[in-house]
Amino acid sequence: MAWNIPFSLQTYQWDASKARLPMTPNPDFVAQVKEVAAPDDMLLVMCRSGGRSALAVNRLAEAGFRNVYTSSMAWKGMRSRIPKASFMARG
Repeated sequence: MAWNIPFSLQTYQWDASKARLPMTPNPDFVAQVKEVAAPDDMLLVMCRSGGRSALAVNRLAEAGFRNVYTSSMAWKGMRSRIPKASFMARG
């Protein structure tokens, strides 16, 4: 069971000063998670670098979710150097 519930949304308005398309927070993130998960469910939140997933875990914890974990795909290349228990951080 997996759901793609974006923490941030693409704006599609070019920011010339930063030379990129900026992201904006998803105002319905917690409500969308509540549609598919209960506060006692175990959730694994992932993103490529770990930054968005850490913010998402904090937001879910503030909303009353108790078993929220984060992982980063950036750790994949470091797997041999990181103890297995370090792959999940309590949110």
